[in-house]
Amino acid sequence: ALKVIKAGMDTRRVLARFEAERQALALMDHPSIAHVLDAGATDQGRPYFVMELVKGEPINSYCNRHALDTSERIELFIQVASAIQHAHQKGVIHRDIKPSNVLVSILDDGPVPKVIDFGIAKATSSPLTDQTIFTQEGQLIGTPEYMSPEQAEMSGLDIDTRTDVYSLGVVLYELLTGALPFDSATLRSKSALEIQRIIRETEPPRPSTRLFSVADGADILERQLGDSPRTVARRLKGDLDWIVLMAMEKDRTRRYPTAFSLADDLKRYLRHEPVLASPPSTAYRFRKFARRNRPLIVAGAAVALAIIAGVAAISVALVHVSRERDAAQAARDESEAVTRFLSEMLAAVDPADRGKDVTVQQVLDIAAKNIDQEFPDQPLVQARLLHTIGRTLRELGRYEDALDPLTTAHAILETHLGPDDSRAIDAAYDLGWLYWNIADYDKAQPFYEDAARRYRETLGPDDPKSLVALSGLALLHKSQGRPEQAEPLYLEVLERQTRVLGEEDPQTLLTMTNLGQLYSTLENYDEAERLFNTALPIQRETLGEGHPDTIMCLNNLAYLYAAQGRNDEAVDVYADLVQVIRNALPEGQWWLGGALANEGHALTALERYDEAETALLEAHQIVGAALGPEHPRTTRVATYLAELYDAWQRPESAAHWRTLATQAQSDTE
Repeated sequence: ALKVIKAGMDTRRVLARFEAERQALALMDHPSIAHVLDAGATDQGRPYFVMELVKGEPINSYCNRHALDTSERIELFIQVASAIQHAHQKGVIHRDIKPSNVLVSILDDGPVPKVIDFGIAKATSSPLTDQTIFTQEGQLIGTPEYMSPEQAEMSGLDIDTRTDVYSLGVVLYELLTGALPFDSATLRSKSALEIQRIIRETEPPRPSTRLFSVADGADILERQLGDSPRTVARRLKGDLDWIVLMAMEKDRTRRYPTAFSLADDLKRYLRHEPVLASPPSTAYRFRKFARRNRPLIVAGAAVALAIIAGVAAISVALVHVSRERDAAQAARDESEAVTRFLSEMLAAVDPADRGKDVTVQQVLDIAAKNIDQEFPDQPLVQARLLHTIGRTLRELGRYEDALDPLTTAHAILETHLGPDDSRAIDAAYDLGWLYWNIADYDKAQPFYEDAARRYRETLGPDDPKSLVALSGLALLHKSQGRPEQAEPLYLEVLERQTRVLGEEDPQTLLTMTNLGQLYSTLENYDEAERLFNTALPIQRETLGEGHPDTIMCLNNLAYLYAAQGRNDEAVDVYADLVQVIRNALPEGQWWLGGALANEGHALTALERYDEAETALLEAHQIVGAALGPEHPRTTRVATYLAELYDAWQRPESAAHWRTLATQAQSDTE
């Protein structure tokens, strides 16, 4: 297929987008993405590129024409999600995923989807082209029916790979129901502002209920979907409803984090395993067990259970329906109050500062001072805001400032909702994490233990939150010098995560990294290196080089080399790691300081004293500013500096840094 710009169409914007698409496709090497074969310019100077010819039809048309059943549609869709994941790993966001950009061809007697048209793709790191792409203000980039809420905001500054996850969710919705979440003719009849509002605010109907509102007749729908709408609706109800709606969450932090995780949940559905998008209740897990092990289930018991469950469900539904309605209204009121309050706080920033870069800290400081007066009779709204402010301050490294709002939020939530409410448990875990960050391990311990126990009791031992809390408790034991208590907890978490989430899930890989770090401490170097070398390539492929989990695993591998005396290897890894952190994470955070400290320590062992001094002085400045002069990580850097000057035979400098480290430790004690 030859793609060439028509005469008269070669404006700067068109040329830039044309080049961006060529560059994006050139990065790809995936069976479900069209390949670029050649590129150049005609004798008249018109640019072109040659790409693989895809003879196919849009994926929804193919599925409907062949009347594929639900499982067949899902299997085809999983290939599409894999292709988009590949693009994301190459640093490219498609931004216009829709059926017409996913063509299905028949190869080797089987259907193969091909993703095409990267014309409005966006790079996640370096630009795809040196040419500037101009976007007219107020212009929607993408196709409204498949556009994520953040994409509808028309600000390219806030688009990441999760916008493609949303679009994949819409495509999956259409494949499973034969209809879009929002009717295309109705949506496009609205003004641009109203289209934006619908995309951002209006919740789509569940796929299982959308089937009964499709304009086409039931006979047409049945021919397309290969079964009656009622039968398909029963098939979609539950797992597939939740999977699709999780992919299409308005709040992108609640979506599947990657296209891979969406595809992985669909694979769980096809294997009749519990999916992450559904609450893992006992009844839910039993249904999955029964379906996987149907020959082992006694027919009489199954009938009895069905009758009991049916009666119980009706009774519970009658009791809870009004409660759920009231709770939903209360949640809406709470969200509206929070949104209004934060908007007012943004408006309250000193007008003299509005021409400057207003920092997050400024807005948070203003908000924290006004919560009591603004919501005197709404404690749960206060708690939600305080919890959000506390977590944000913690992520910014302002640990001491985060302590008061998180403590107050936790107290309010426990008082008004009880200690077993999910929000109260979340606040307890966040407090434990905060105390761990400031190295107050004794205060962290009761919060970690309480959160781990309550998550386990309320959500079950296999729930991701239960496993994260248990992993946090293991980390605390390690930090307190009790590796023998940490090891069995890490091993339990790793076994459960591997079984429930899969070997390549980010949480499973993070636990491998943490366990490897523990084994380094225990000098079980072979096992530690095995875990790091298992996790690291998958993290690089699925999360990216600059993801914090990848950075931590790489740092731990370099530390392992240094602990074994393999300092040349350690320094090489640390040098790469420092550059990755500088590019990927904001300067001033202790991540960079920690990597520089470890690099300096390894350089000292190699007697490269000038380089070691440069790294360690910068490390001390960064870590001290982020965590404070008395934090154990800061005193560790001071100790490394003392060791450097001892080795360099500069006793006065060594004594200075040793005194600083000793004084900080005594002040902490």
